[in-house]
Amino acid sequence: MGALIIFVLLFILLIIISIHLLYAHTKIGGTLIKSTSIKSTPIKSTHTKKTLTYALKADSGLDYSILKHLLQRHHFQEKDISEPYVDLSWGEIFPIIKNGRETVEYPKEFFNQKADLKFLLHSDDLKKLTEKVPLIQNFKNKEFLPKSYLLKDFMPIASKLLDHKTPYIVKANIGFQQQSVKIILTYAQLIAAKHKFGINCTISEYITNPMLSHKKKFHLRPYILLYANPEKGIKKAFTFSQYRIFTAKKPYHAAKLSIDEYYADDEIHMSGGHHTDRLLFPSETDIPHHLVEIALKKLKLCTTAIENNFTALDLRPYPESKSGFQIICADIMLDDKGTPYILEINRRCGFSYGMKYDATDIGVGDATSSEAIAIGVGKAAASDTTHWKKMNHQFSTDFFDWVCQSVIFPHFEN
Repeated sequence: MGALIIFVLLFILLIIISIHLLYAHTKIGGTLIKSTSIKSTPIKSTHTKKTLTYALKADSGLDYSILKHLLQRHHFQEKDISEPYVDLSWGEIFPIIKNGRETVEYPKEFFNQKADLKFLLHSDDLKKLTEKVPLIQNFKNKEFLPKSYLLKDFMPIASKLLDHKTPYIVKANIGFQQQSVKIILTYAQLIAAKHKFGINCTISEYITNPMLSHKKKFHLRPYILLYANPEKGIKKAFTFSQYRIFTAKKPYHAAKLSIDEYYADDEIHMSGGHHTDRLLFPSETDIPHHLVEIALKKLKLCTTAIENNFTALDLRPYPESKSGFQIICADIMLDDKGTPYILEINRRCGFSYGMKYDATDIGVGDATSSEAIAIGVGKAAASDTTHWKKMNHQFSTDFFDWVCQSVIFPHFEN
């Protein structure tokens, strides 16, 4: 019994000694540190996201407050267009009066502004596909062009082909909307068009079986975003998922008109922004679903061909910026089987309907040409304004998100 008591006392003494030793080892510099209060303190990062700068001078009909909001959310700070340098510079052409005539130019502050990324690519490169004559000469995928000729090559065979039954369409190389386009049936009409436009023209077989929407002829406008970063050897192109639609004013099939009267009526044959009452394809058309499906598949092939033709060019910015991007637009007509044909490609694209100006082929060097026209400036027709205003916010949201996600944000993240 005594031995058991001694064993218990020794055991208790051992526990007391162990507690004492543990207490001694938890002291650092004379301060008791309780194990239950020890916490890791996170290290604060000293890295802060760089604030980028941008300048914007634009008025093409879109809601640019949406673009500003997107940029500011990604740490862009707005600067004036007169600022000598910004990270991102976005400007567009504006109407001016020069020598008593209305023309368009880039604001000098924008054109001279230095930037890392600028909404402008060199026009000498783009002209190879955005003027009528070079388009026919240089576009590699001829299946997406109507059968076309340079006017000088067509003249020797014109008398055989112009039979007063088969229409052709003559287009000036650079021109002002319908004023630079003429549908002809006879050799005499060809000579008159040549006299008006000059020899630097194209002539194409007229598409007599167009796809119709609400009984009217129309053409589509896809938007293609081009990007060039020469320092990294990068050239890219992206097509916006939404197609704008431009209709003619009158139904395509007109009764009780002679063939001459019929093809002389521009309100039947010329589709454009002045009288368009629809906005998006295919949602605002009455085209059968199976034809829409066929057309969309073929349009994808067509826009991919446009992308590839442009990225094959020597795309480059002007010296004022390291990299550049630009939005071009194609005018594409569908035939009644959904086959797309490129009518023209424009270097500048307008967005508001009913505008005084509808498309442009101008570049920086020829902005004062008498035939130069602006995109997205002027007063909208009252009949089209209400519908556009309702659609503009959502279209602008989708459009600027596409531009930012495709080019602007990746450019500054790399």
